[in-house]
Amino acid sequence: MLLPGVAFLEMAAHAGRRLGSELVEELTLAAPLLLPDADGAVLLRLTVGPPDDTGRRPVQFHSRPETVADQEPAAGPGTPWVQHAVGTLDVRERLARPAWPDPPRAWPPPGADPLDADRLYALLEARASTTARRSAAARRLAPR
Repeated sequence: MLLPGVAFLEMAAHAGRRLGSELVEELTLAAPLLLPDADGAVLLRLTVGPPDDTGRRPVQFHSRPETVADQEPAAGPGTPWVQHAVGTLDVRERLARPAWPDPPRAWPPPGADPLDADRLYALLEARASTTARRSAAARRLAPR
């Protein structure tokens, strides 16, 4: 079973909150983390670096197999760490300015064309029934 990518995001956010850098600004997945079966274990290392001159902190995730009996990696003491994700943590104060433009004051906005809602629903219904027919045909063609 693979560890979902959002688990890395949640762990990075938790570590960031503990260090005062609660915003996960960026997180790039490098390799999936395959979770071992019930008899195995994995060492997971989350590293958060010191803040740079802008206050951002690097975050990294690495893993390697572990055996429970001797606490050494299953493949031996020299087993390399595999990098799974890298990213950047930041402080929330940088988001004080709005990221989106102000919504229009007049509704509908100037220059907008009116839309016939009944026609829109008819078009959506026609497309949905076409998609349903195609899906049914694909299921009939699929090998069993």
